[in-house]
Amino acid sequence: MSELKLILDTIALTIGVGLSIVAGFYAYYKTKINKNTAWGKTIDTVGQLATWVVHEAEHSKMNNADKKVYASKAIVDALHKYGIKDVDEQLINGAIETAVNNMHLKNESESSTTEKSPEKTPAPAIID
Repeated sequence: MSELKLILDTIALTIGVGLSIVAGFYAYYKTKINKNTAWGKTIDTVGQLATWVVHEAEHSKMNNADKKVYASKAIVDALHKYGIKDVDEQLINGAIETAVNNMHLKNESESSTTEKSPEKTPAPAIID
């Protein structure tokens, strides 16, 4: 039984590392993606769809696991509508993770800049 758990943990770790690599690849090379090639257009389209779908799912009442399933299905459906098939699931999941992380970072930076500092009350004038 422990061997099976080790194998499953290894598979889960490999998938996690793969998703991280794909997400990092897209985040780092987003501006450098050659959109003139079919592969570049596909990566860019997946990234744009992931960003849109993640923001859309954020306003739903679904839990995070359901949001991820919703986002993945919505991206696959949109890609099929564009005639793009056989996109690797890891690429889609990596784009979703990147979009979620970017959304959270943006929300954090917006909330930190909108927080007001406590108002300073001027010191009373000393009259002699």
